[in-house]
Amino acid sequence: MKRGWFGPKTFGWGVQPTGWQGCVVILLFILALLGASLVPEAVRAWVQIAAVAAFMGVVVLTYRRSNAS
Repeated sequence: MKRGWFGPKTFGWGVQPTGWQGCVVILLFILALLGASLVPEAVRAWVQIAAVAAFMGVVVLTYRRSNAS
């Protein structure tokens, strides 16, 4: 079975990267938010919303539910 890019945190709520792919996704997300400062203010919020939605979509699609397997 393939290993998920994100998995449950050891303590607390949320997810954490479980492989290098998850770390790359987080880095790209941060770069997208920083890059949003370069676009005109009229569309900046839409770029930020799109970045958050894309990040959350990747996390949901690559989430590993448990440590089993």
